[in-house]
Amino acid sequence: MEPSLPAESYLRTRMKFGIKLGLERIKRMLALAGNPQDAFQSVLIAGTNGKGSVAHLMARILFEAGHRVGLYTSPHLVSYRERMRINGCAIDMDSFNSLLSWAREIAERIERDEGLDPPTEFELLTLMACQHFANNGVEFAIMEVGLGGRFDATNALTPVLSIVTTVSLDHTDRLGSTHFDIATEKLGITRPGVPLVTGERKPAILDYIQRHCIAHGISMRVVGIDVRWQKRWARYDGVCADYVTWCAEYPELECALGGDFQFANVGCALGAVEILRECGIAVSTDAIYRGVARARCVGRLDVLQQKPVVVADGAHNPAAATSLSRALRTLFT
Repeated sequence: MEPSLPAESYLRTRMKFGIKLGLERIKRMLALAGNPQDAFQSVLIAGTNGKGSVAHLMARILFEAGHRVGLYTSPHLVSYRERMRINGCAIDMDSFNSLLSWAREIAERIERDEGLDPPTEFELLTLMACQHFANNGVEFAIMEVGLGGRFDATNALTPVLSIVTTVSLDHTDRLGSTHFDIATEKLGITRPGVPLVTGERKPAILDYIQRHCIAHGISMRVVGIDVRWQKRWARYDGVCADYVTWCAEYPELECALGGDFQFANVGCALGAVEILRECGIAVSTDAIYRGVARARCVGRLDVLQQKPVVVADGAHNPAAATSLSRALRTLFT
């Protein structure tokens, strides 16, 4: 069952307010809720492409390691409930509707009593996800940034680890017209002293990220340098490579997400998990293998049927379209 029609309708009315970047509304709502985000450790994932795959990979690895894991992603394919999961299970309809009624009261309160602009759909959903995770004893929340980073609602949380997957041109009307502008927005999710993993490969942008990290006392790990791989095979239903990080080796690491572009996404997730392990978080090597092998992410080179081949993919910007085109030519011709 899906969220009730009144709930769905209310969220859609919030879409009319569009995307209003800024943290004042979400921070105020979280404060009125008692700051539920403080009940768990969070990982923020920004990036033009790949952040959804990295989020699902990380969540599955931590789940396989025995941790209770929240996963917050966007957008959804069928139901709003897909956006907030615990240990792989989407929030149930009753809990969703109850949380929405609760969040609606908080939203109306800050509008009425404090004169703030109406919270957006994404801000309400972020508030609901934080409360859902707190209510259910989540240890870690893997939070996918909605847009940009610096002023995204997820950035109201204080992460123990930040990830910037890639930096490409997208949403240039809001984030800026150059790669450096967009990198600046995405680096807004970093914090002094909090580690960063990036999958960015363009030398000029990588240098820009490195200078940001040095200036703010951030330790940085780079996929392709600190996490490397030797490809074994790539198919539409998965990839396999020998991975080497700065502290371990993972021969024949198989991932069920298809396409060559997933090698770097696995590298991002692997680098992030290595940092968590260095911080004392229990994640066994077996859990890493199981998590990478069992992670699923619908709408990413998703083969719906074989004869004829029908593929669904959420590519929606030039860089993603290029990666998809390359994968289709390689795997299906």
